Amino acid sequence: MARTEAQILQTIATAYAELAALKGAKGGAQASTGGGSDWWATGGVAPERELLSDKGDPLVGKDPHQKYWDGPSMVGKRYSECPSDYLGALASFKDYCANLKSKDAEKLAESGDVEGAKAKAKYADYDRKDAARARGWAKRNEGRDMSKPKADEPAPDSSGGDFGGGTDPDDEIPF
Repeated sequence: MARTEAQILQTIATAYAELAALKGAKGGAQASTGGGSDWWATGGVAPERELLSDKGDPLVGKDPHQKYWDGPSMVGKRYSECPSDYLGALASFKDYCANLKSKDAEKLAESGDVEGAKAKAKYADYDRKDAARARGWAKRNEGRDMSKPKADEPAPDSSGGDFGGGTDPDDEIPF
């Protein structure tokens, strides 16, 4: 019995949806312990090794919707520079966006657009990873006063540096 292309695509879409469901269940169990390769799945917190990686401290590209955050904008700052309550709101917003993209991926898979479903699922995973990173930085930043400079940062120099402008009489231009 020969199968039509639509039947084959439906079989692939069903298998993909089952795989995604299994992957989510597996990731959820590991997310609570912080282990495994799917640390970002289902509300996980990024481990320390991820936060210290080259992608572990991203820039905030867009503030969460007002439903999640009504404070000052943090666009352009790194996650490590943001207060923990902001990062919690950002994580909730990123989880919401990931869930929307996952639902879109399922609809595309059901309609037979396997490539479109894979692309949507990939972007949903990116949002989940950013949410986990935000939760990791929120945990790290808890208790830190984000309004003060860090102790290892020197105070600004008001002497004018090498260009004059200070109070030292020897700073005058020699000609």
